[in-house]
Amino acid sequence: MKQTLGFAKFCSQFGHDKWIVGVVFLGVKDGYCLDIGAGDAERYSNSKALENLGCSGIAVEPFPANWEQRKCLLFKEVRSGKKGETVEFRAAGLAGGIDPYLDHRKDDARHSLLFDS
Repeated sequence: MKQTLGFAKFCSQFGHDKWIVGVVFLGVKDGYCLDIGAGDAERYSNSKALENLGCSGIAVEPFPANWEQRKCLLFKEVRSGKKGETVEFRAAGLAGGIDPYLDHRKDDARHSLLFDS
């Protein structure tokens, strides 16, 4: 869903970006954002509208898509809070994530990445 408020275009799935720009940090144009589980940089992005308004940021996503035109720093590396632990991530459309927590009956992709602490 794309919405427009003034000159800003909002793309987030549930209006998070619109809420941040219009309520929490009204008028801020030089802030900094952190987008964890950033997914697709264009579709359902929680940080694209902030970046378009002048904010800098960091995005963390093991399976990024459409990041070629974005300015924020993208990190594919993910770390666990436990030393030596390996965490398996699996892409599954918009619902990808840490493998043991995903509903395997709803898989639409079965590739994974391993990240070591």
